Amino acid sequence: MSTEKKQTIKSFILKLITLFTDVLPFSFSAAMFIGFKHYIFILIAVILLMFSVKASDKKIMPMYVGFLVVMFFSDALGITAAVVSLFLFGVAAAVYLFLPERNPDSPIASAFSLATALTVTVLLTTHYFGIGASGVNVREMISSYLSLGFHPNWRGVLYGTIVMVIMITFPRKFKKFCNVVKAPFIAIGITLILNLFLNPPDMKTAITEIGNFSSVTFSGIINRIPIPSLAVVMIVGAWESVEWKKVKNAFSSVHSVVFFIISIVSTLYFGYVYGILISAVLYIIYSIIFRKSKTHESQIA
Repeated sequence: MSTEKKQTIKSFILKLITLFTDVLPFSFSAAMFIGFKHYIFILIAVILLMFSVKASDKKIMPMYVGFLVVMFFSDALGITAAVVSLFLFGVAAAVYLFLPERNPDSPIASAFSLATALTVTVLLTTHYFGIGASGVNVREMISSYLSLGFHPNWRGVLYGTIVMVIMITFPRKFKKFCNVVKAPFIAIGITLILNLFLNPPDMKTAITEIGNFSSVTFSGIINRIPIPSLAVVMIVGAWESVEWKKVKNAFSSVHSVVFFIISIVSTLYFGYVYGILISAVLYIIYSIIFRKSKTHESQIA
């Protein structure tokens, strides 16, 4: 076998490892929080990747956002609606790449990414700290937090914090390694091992794990993955998807600020599903205004 072929095979294997370690943590996390088996989300990830790999390269639709679309839509409307919405979302992103005029700094996109991070943080903080709050949107969850008070499970907080530190620091300290094996995968693996030592199978555990959290049955060691770890994977992933330069650019003009505020407030107030729909309408309106302003400027020039 020639050296070139060996390099090609090696590159292909490394890409598979990267894809596997990138998709698996988010698929587990999304599956847990709406009660579906993890392999369903791996299949959904394949659908997402078919349409969004190129879009992700252009910073239009990170793969992580696709998991959230499935997660929240399936929770509100069922798995069929979730898959259809993901499919349409992916097609829209692919079509968007070929539009003759596009505005990459749309305030709607930056508002939606920020609203996503805030929504995920509010909804999943209860699993990170083990508070036991419940709610389907930000308003309900905040109300639940206020009524229950703050009574964290400190061992769960330890697991979640370890995940947070690894996801933030490892890609910077071990950049080359984390380009192949993704930080969320490493973080879940480390906290799983730690949980096995601190909470042996024959010992009653106060930590919420996949085995006593999910309504579906998993096999073997998978059941011992701590839920706080999966919650933090989603939270940190959401904030990593926020592009702060684009958020800053949203404040460049009055009409951009107005669109930004309407998008983020509607997502937080009405919920993620309705926020997606409202933001989509706002994006169309903003795109029309943007094109008209560009046409007007070119005519003046």
